[in-house]
Amino acid sequence: MVILRRVGPFLLLLFAAAALAKDIPLPPPAIVPSVLREVDPSIASDGHDYLAVWIREGVHGARISGSGELIDRESFVVSEQFSSTARVTWIGSAYLVVYGRSYALLSSNGDVITRDEKLPVVTQFLTGMSWNGRDLFLAWLEPQGRVSKPVAALLDGNLQLIRDRIDIGPFATVPAADGFKAFTTSSTGILATSIANDGTISPAEEVVSANVMSAAAGSDGRNIVLAWRDAAVHTMNLATRTINDVSAARGNLVLTAGANGFLLSWMDAGIFGTHLDNAGRPLDAPPFRITSVAWLGAIRGESNGDSYFLIWSDGRRTPFVLLDDIWGAYIPASHPEAAHEMPIVFSAANQFAPAAAFNGSTGLVAWSETATESWSRVVAARFSSDGTFLDATGIEIASAGSTPSVATDGRHFLVVWRDRDQQVRAVLIRADGTLGAVQILSTEASSSQPHVIFDAEDYFVAWDNDDEYARRSMRGARLNRDGLMIDSVAFNLGGGVAPAIGFNGANIWLVYLHPTISSLTNLLAQRVTPQGFLLGSAVLLDSTPVTPNPPAIACGNGKCLASWNRSASDSSDLYGAILGSSGIDVPPFPIATTYQQLPPSITFDGTTFSVTWGEWSGTYSIREARVSPLGERLGIFTVTSGVSFPNATPVTLTGPAVIYASSGPISRLFLRMPVEESRRRAAGTD
Repeated sequence: MVILRRVGPFLLLLFAAAALAKDIPLPPPAIVPSVLREVDPSIASDGHDYLAVWIREGVHGARISGSGELIDRESFVVSEQFSSTARVTWIGSAYLVVYGRSYALLSSNGDVITRDEKLPVVTQFLTGMSWNGRDLFLAWLEPQGRVSKPVAALLDGNLQLIRDRIDIGPFATVPAADGFKAFTTSSTGILATSIANDGTISPAEEVVSANVMSAAAGSDGRNIVLAWRDAAVHTMNLATRTINDVSAARGNLVLTAGANGFLLSWMDAGIFGTHLDNAGRPLDAPPFRITSVAWLGAIRGESNGDSYFLIWSDGRRTPFVLLDDIWGAYIPASHPEAAHEMPIVFSAANQFAPAAAFNGSTGLVAWSETATESWSRVVAARFSSDGTFLDATGIEIASAGSTPSVATDGRHFLVVWRDRDQQVRAVLIRADGTLGAVQILSTEASSSQPHVIFDAEDYFVAWDNDDEYARRSMRGARLNRDGLMIDSVAFNLGGGVAPAIGFNGANIWLVYLHPTISSLTNLLAQRVTPQGFLLGSAVLLDSTPVTPNPPAIACGNGKCLASWNRSASDSSDLYGAILGSSGIDVPPFPIATTYQQLPPSITFDGTTFSVTWGEWSGTYSIREARVSPLGERLGIFTVTSGVSFPNATPVTLTGPAVIYASSGPISRLFLRMPVEESRRRAAGTD
């Protein structure tokens, strides 16, 4: 179906893209620690193996063996009900999982016996759960206006109410001989409250007098041990009241009871631990490291008698932002040096930030893909002109890296990217898929994506450094056809931000952002020789301030299309301009202005330019426009809509194609081949 719609002076052709194109998935992503949001982990043991549960649009779970191996690499659903928190404990014959106002029972084999059964209380933000072999103690936070009130309840073995709404907010509750001991902090120390199996509550007793900053408690069935931190860290056996000092311990404390003692762990730029004997005396000097990851929280522990297992929310891929991964550590009780950490939840990786080039018979696409312990890695794959991928599993370019760019000399390909330290690197990928030597183009960090082009003789790369925005400078480097640096060091291309480059057949156009003293951003264009020398002065490409989004440029037949986001009152519009041999041939013109446009990508197909960009109109979509070398807009197309990762890049095969990120909770890249082009090539009518 073709719909004609007039917008301003332009006639737009809007096509139903799915009817005119076929989508070919890129090589499948790696299976990595989950890219979905998992939070609030909890763990329990049946005396042999472990069960971990967590929140992800419901409650999910996975078992870990008693020897520390993940049994359920594909986690299972405990409940699809929405809940903010979940806790799990072993009640002698099954695992009990409590979430919201419901509970589920699971067997040792991970089978869900029953789910979504109603509790007699609503545990809105569950903070603790303890089983003493007879009764169940629950503690939670209950929102009341702008504050949350701590509440607890006591249930019997049939999960019927014994006592409702106990006004107590313990940091820990442990089983005792005739019920439970609930521990709370006060302004003067730690209070212990006894709660009998019949619901009788004894007056609180101060058992520790200190300025407590963090505290934990545990019971091995015979001994109750407290740990707390004031100016130092101390432990105490509740029965004897003997206090011990734990040297080198600091941070938030977690105490896990085992069969023959306890594991005391704490956060301090990672997690450290030390064993305690039954009396609470430390056994390990010095303490041992469990993980070196600094960005973590919600640590909880369990023991099966022979080992300990800690579980936590992990942010090694998203520091400062989100603790969305679930990791754990297996710690043998008798050999803590054999402890090992491991991810608990897995999924397919996100694929994003594609870049591509075509040499006339073979294409190469490089993209970013979620990695295991860093934010992303760089992967590439070759494909034929009909869209068949030649590297079924992809080629790993860098185990840690992002934002690749690709160019070709007509035979081989050069990929440039930023590494883990945001330094710019490059590698040659030969036509047969083999790799050249990695080249380090810069030892200073870059703040934006590097770009590479081939100038008919050599590869030319441009990027900016990581100085503050108003003082940022652009850098350049040249590499020969073998992918080796020509100059020993990168050279300066002047002040500017987020440079994009294109070769017009004689010289290079450098299009970049330039901050002004009034805190606005201008868009400039500068000619550069293939040897890296500036030609003349920079040209102001747009007199209207632009957004800080990076611009794009592509060239063909002596003309270059530059495109960028112009600032609008409530959005960012997409504009373009045609650059010729020495200046602006066609002044700025609108490409898309209806909604909010994101940064563009451009390619030249031999006759016209193809521009793709993400667009926000209440949901994200990916759009494509064709623009002539005279600046005429020839049509706008919707590539796909409802996506979570609105990024794409056009690529010219024997016809225009687009590599784009699909919709869904996990981003998967596809090569969109126009069916018309495929049929024409198959019939030999090109």
